[in-house]
Amino acid sequence: MTDFLTLNDCKYLYLDRYSELGGNDLLLIIEEGGVFQPPKPIEVVEGVTWDMSPIETLPSSRRFIVFFPRYLAYSVLNESYDCGKGTDEVFEGSIAAIYKKSYYLDYISENSWASQLSEHPIHYGLYCADHCVDIIAEEPPMVSESKVGDPMEYALEAFGKEHGRYLHYSI
Repeated sequence: MTDFLTLNDCKYLYLDRYSELGGNDLLLIIEEGGVFQPPKPIEVVEGVTWDMSPIETLPSSRRFIVFFPRYLAYSVLNESYDCGKGTDEVFEGSIAAIYKKSYYLDYISENSWASQLSEHPIHYGLYCADHCVDIIAEEPPMVSESKVGDPMEYALEAFGKEHGRYLHYSI
């Protein structure tokens, strides 16, 4: 079984898609990105050129199915507008983080019934290229790994065998 914090072994992550499956279950499809081409000069502003390579996924790249049963809240933010982690937040991880204290957890606790109805809500964060995903849940997510080139049906079937939970998700 893949642990949520294992996603920190990746240098780049992309949120391929996400879906609510009913019953407040949240499914995230995450793909690992990488640099596979040599750098080329790119003019970033007039008169300024940097050597850059695209970050992309290949069929051999890893795909992660991340499933949160019965989430309490989640947010997806365009990463260009993320202001970063606060200096007084307490967390483990980097691009996949588990928070003990966070502004998002405080916000959900103060503006919902989550703190009254849930004994130990936990804030999970996934900070991908293009998207920042924050999830408040009581249970840790179930995570499985496959390859981007594998058919999604195969990846979901493997998830079901690994976790004993078969996801019905149409692509």
